[in-house]
Amino acid sequence: MSIESALPGNLSHLGDERKLTRMVLGIAWPAILENSMHTLLGIVDTILVARLGTDAIAGVGAGAQWMFMFFSVVFGLSMGSVVVVARAIGGGDVAVANRAARQSLLIGLAAGLAFTVLGAWLAEPAIAMLGADSSVTGIGAEYLRIISYGGVFTALAIMSSALLRASGDTRTPMYATAVANVINAGCAYVLIFGHLGLPALGVGGSAWALNIARVVAIAIIWWAMMRGKILRLSFDGAWRPIASVIRQMLAFGAPSVAEQILLMASFMAYAAITFNLGTVAFAAQRLTFNAITISFMPAFGFAIAATTLTGQALGARRPDLADRTTWTATRLAAMWMGAMGVVYALAAEPLLRVFSDDPAILAEGVPALLVIGIASPLLAVPFVLSGSLRGAGDTRFPLIISFVTGWLIRVPVGYVAGITLGLGLWGIYVGILGDAAVGGAMAVWRYRRGGWREVKVALHR
Repeated sequence: MSIESALPGNLSHLGDERKLTRMVLGIAWPAILENSMHTLLGIVDTILVARLGTDAIAGVGAGAQWMFMFFSVVFGLSMGSVVVVARAIGGGDVAVANRAARQSLLIGLAAGLAFTVLGAWLAEPAIAMLGADSSVTGIGAEYLRIISYGGVFTALAIMSSALLRASGDTRTPMYATAVANVINAGCAYVLIFGHLGLPALGVGGSAWALNIARVVAIAIIWWAMMRGKILRLSFDGAWRPIASVIRQMLAFGAPSVAEQILLMASFMAYAAITFNLGTVAFAAQRLTFNAITISFMPAFGFAIAATTLTGQALGARRPDLADRTTWTATRLAAMWMGAMGVVYALAAEPLLRVFSDDPAILAEGVPALLVIGIASPLLAVPFVLSGSLRGAGDTRFPLIISFVTGWLIRVPVGYVAGITLGLGLWGIYVGILGDAAVGGAMAVWRYRRGGWREVKVALHR
């Protein structure tokens, strides 16, 4: 559901809080499932790769750090597209939305090609930069190099999914990701261990399986877009670059790119800090990072709902509706993540045993997961409010939040607690608690000031 579908009326029927909640959930739950399934791609690979040993877990984890960085850059670029497309759809101008969507896909194509070139060329020094030993570096470089070959398909899938969400369609990306999960699991099992007469590729098999899954995902998404009612992918329209449109989307997207780079760089700094504790601690960090990502999924889904509905509501000149949907999304995210925090607190060891029963890994990972459980509900506030600010076009302040919380709080506090004070992995994760508290306070302050209501977005016709 999208606000655009209600535009012919006066939107008075959305005064019912229950209907507003259903609208938020209608966009959020497919996004939550989609992103949970993206995480499941990594979880399945981790479970399979774990059978190859601790070095394999660490190598894939190191390669995944750079893959997540690439995801973050493309996601940041997509924010500029979301701002323009959501405003156009909210204002009822589908032609402008489709023109902007085509330009967005050209941006995604360029980003994917850049990742392929850089990943193939710099894979080994990129892994070594994280502080991995030689055996882990070789494994991680192989994984990263192969993943980079699918850069174009991955970038186009991320950008296309973001465009669909901006139109209010979060179900198609969810379905595509579900199919990709099945493809990835089957291909990974065959390619990693060498079944069906194929050679055992080890860690490389995991990377090739992900590439195959991404190709299938983009095929499904584009098939749906060619049949779309609002956004329609057509190859008979103008696909030449339009400088004014691209500049506008980059102007809104650049702060989000910088924000995502800062965010992922801070987690890469976490990885580098954890390598100081040894390979076992880093393997435990990778397993608990899967749990962190899962705990982010509800907040991420509700942030997508806030981004989409804020952009569309402002396009329809209804900032009051944007405000109400944002707070509804924030409340629901906090409740959901609070429930997940309880699960982490009560079932830390059983959850980690799904991936590994190594006593050393469990000793590091269980207390770290308890810290994540405490931080989970606090993280909902900055996630969702920052999503709403981005949807309004205020993409600069979330960048400031990421810098302050990541580099002035999360990383230094984690280093002092985990390394200087000798608390280990759970001490490193203490920095996330400070991150959540300060980030939430900053987001609430900015949002309540209301400047997001006045951001202007020129629609190029």
